[in-house]
Amino acid sequence: MNIKYRLFSLLILIILICCEKHKTLVQPNTSDPVVSLSKGNIFLYHFYRRSDCILHDWFGYDEVTGDTIINHIEYSIINNERIERSDNTKLYSYINGNEIIKLEYDIRNGDIIPFLDKSVNVDSIKQEDIFCKNQNVIYVSNKTSNSDTLITGKYTMIFGILSYCENYNNLRNGYNLSGARIDGIEYGQIY
Repeated sequence: MNIKYRLFSLLILIILICCEKHKTLVQPNTSDPVVSLSKGNIFLYHFYRRSDCILHDWFGYDEVTGDTIINHIEYSIINNERIERSDNTKLYSYINGNEIIKLEYDIRNGDIIPFLDKSVNVDSIKQEDIFCKNQNVIYVSNKTSNSDTLITGKYTMIFGILSYCENYNNLRNGYNLSGARIDGIEYGQIY
């Protein structure tokens, strides 16, 4: 009986260790930024607004148009207006004199994290091919909050936000990444 108990305990320990490995997002072990914000990089998005049977959709893009230094920290300028920077674990925005976390990558399933200017839960982290690059895709939502608006999204390293959606009653607003040009390499559709 003592051997059966030890074997059962060992089995449980192995299962827990394996589950813990799959819970943790193992992200960069380099000092590379999680999203490249080099001048000239472009991210093309397909925006949509749906209400009952009416659909409005259009395309828009984010382009890194320059850079600046604030408080001895280098930032990139997006579309000549937004100010952002990226390190090896986070993407930041500089808004009204404050730096805020836009996306976070050093996370686990179930964590509550900032996502754009919202607070969301990490629902899952899955390996997927995104524009022929195998990536950890982070799925987030505010499903567990008491909000009237359901927010869902997903993002990766390299590409940043892949999708974002707000659902309120019959209204759905959101966008999906259609393609990007990052450091001279094109992914998906750029037009």
